[in-house]
Amino acid sequence: MKEAENTVKIDFYENKDELVLSVSGHAGYAEKGKDIVCAGVSALCLLLKLAVERVSESEGTGRVICNVEDGEFYLSVKELSFISCSEELRTLFGACFAGFSAIEKLYPVNVHTHKLLIPLGTE
Repeated sequence: MKEAENTVKIDFYENKDELVLSVSGHAGYAEKGKDIVCAGVSALCLLLKLAVERVSESEGTGRVICNVEDGEFYLSVKELSFISCSEELRTLFGACFAGFSAIEKLYPVNVHTHKLLIPLGTE
């Protein structure tokens, strides 16, 4: 399959103690401001950011790292074993990644996902 000149690359990493989502690039499906693929990916990123902030509010800010820039999104939650809401956070990240995967199925030239799971207790 031909890869688009611009592609959104989505990487998800999960192990016993950390969740990381990294999104970079532009879909190149349409011109800026009319690109429904970028809009869908961006909406999921911002939804995840807001949900993680809300769920982890009482846990302190040192464990959640987020960076949002044009064409770049990075969200990390560390020290999950010390967070009382760790299962909720895993569910949020998983649901968001399912959304990215659905977009990738519809627009495989424009979105590429990669998921790396380290089974719990094997790191």
